[in-house]
Order: sequence, then structure tokens, then C-alpha cells
Amino acid sequence: MMFVQQILFKESNDERPRVGDLQFQLLFMVKGSELVISFNELEVKNVACDCDSIKSPGPDGLNFGFIKDFWVDIKDDVMRSMSKITLIIC
Repeated sequence: MMFVQQILFKESNDERPRVGDLQFQLLFMVKGSELVISFNELEVKNVACDCDSIKSPGPDGLNFGFIKDFWVDIKDDVMRSMSKITLIIC
């Protein structure tokens, strides 16, 4: 078995590209800040509606069926949570 592995998985001596050899363009803070915006309610609702309702629940015991059924009642809390996520990421 070792003989087969040595033949099949033998590393070639070809020169591999290195990340250090790449030249990336820089994104200045002003331009970068334009890429970060808060989620809006319609985006969050559309994502929730696009998810399958009967998939296994999350750690809180709720699945997307609950979120869809009670969106009107919980949307303020969901959006408050989403705004905190945006602040943490930024």
C-alpha cells in the first residue's frame, strides 16, 4: 500500500506560485468604508423567506418557519441584532 501511495501522491518538483509574489491593489479607507453598509429590513426578510422552513432548528430552538410566521412580531428584535452584527464586523 505504501508503494502505491508513494507513486500516486508523489509531490512534483514544479515551482509553485507564492502569495508573496502577488501584487495587490490597495483599497484606501474612504473607498473601503463605502463597501460596508447596514442590512436593511427587506434584505433580512428576503433571506429568511428564501430559507427552508422545516430545517433543523438553531441553537435557540427556532427554525426559519418560526421567523417567517412571526416576522411582524420579531422584526424589530431581529433588525436590532443585525445592526449589532454590522457594528462588530466593522
